Amino acid sequence: MKRSRRQTMTSVMAAMLLAALAMACGTKSGPSTGAGCTGDSLTVGAESLCVATQAIQETGFQCPPGLANLTTYGQLKICSKTPYLPPGTNEKLKQTYPPTALPPTGCDAIPTCKSGHTPVSSVSGCTDGAPCYEVTLCGATIICAGSEVNCLAYPVCANGETEVENEASCPSESTCSPVSICGVTIWCASPKTTCTAAPTCKPGETQVADSSQCLQDDAVCYQASICGTSIWCTGPAAPKSCPSGEVQISADDCVVDDNSCYQLSGSGEAPLWCAKNRELASGMCVKNAGDACTKDSDCTNGGCGGELCYNPSLGEGISTCECTTPGGVSCGCVNGTCAWWGAK
Repeated sequence: MKRSRRQTMTSVMAAMLLAALAMACGTKSGPSTGAGCTGDSLTVGAESLCVATQAIQETGFQCPPGLANLTTYGQLKICSKTPYLPPGTNEKLKQTYPPTALPPTGCDAIPTCKSGHTPVSSVSGCTDGAPCYEVTLCGATIICAGSEVNCLAYPVCANGETEVENEASCPSESTCSPVSICGVTIWCASPKTTCTAAPTCKPGETQVADSSQCLQDDAVCYQASICGTSIWCTGPAAPKSCPSGEVQISADDCVVDDNSCYQLSGSGEAPLWCAKNRELASGMCVKNAGDACTKDSDCTNGGCGGELCYNPSLGEGISTCECTTPGGVSCGCVNGTCAWWGAK
């Protein structure tokens, strides 16, 4: 009876020792395989991760249900429950995998999507309204989907225009152009501009049938066109200069009331204005600087008392102070110089 008890006790102790050895041999310091995860199961904080090494990726790898958010981290593929990896992931991965499988040393940042955009597990989660893009940081890459823009506007044609089906439907009497907004494009037709104006010759000119009927001596001959219609015009050429003894002036300088200037008739060029009946004035207080000029507006009176007629662009208008502005005369351009003059 005692021997039987010893044998029984020995058997029990042997069984307990074998169980302890089995438990010791079954304990791992590295990752384990979780349900549905073909890679390594890691626990970081309160969250579970499924990690695939490069070897597993080569044989095919998919994130398990419940861990559908995929992040590429160096040579690792990490599946997580939420779009972003939990705090402490970097440290856990460093403890579990060799440096060759991890991003470059010294970079621990995790990529994130732009504000308002959502991480997706693959490009299959992208739509036309939410295009996808990759964000890579420290060797980790995620896929983000942009939020769809809410655009409710619809293009319309402007006042006086009519919407047509497409460019090919544009009426021959109209001009068509596209109008786009919020990804929608329509075509709008507007009436072509109608031109009813007729060409005319300048005052003093004559309309002729063709160039062969133009005046030949000291004359102008040209075509006037408008709205697709052309005519031939001819007339005497405008004089090139004023008669001898007279000076060319601008229209603004001409005071017609005193009959001291007039416009030479002619065509084809700008009107020519001439000043006549100008006689140099004289007197103690009539002082001329003799500055060059081409028109009356080049000259003005100045000096100490306003008695000096000069060209301010050529001189300073300095004089002595014994006189004031002379009366009955004008400061202007006479024979190419600034001078006081009076009508003959």
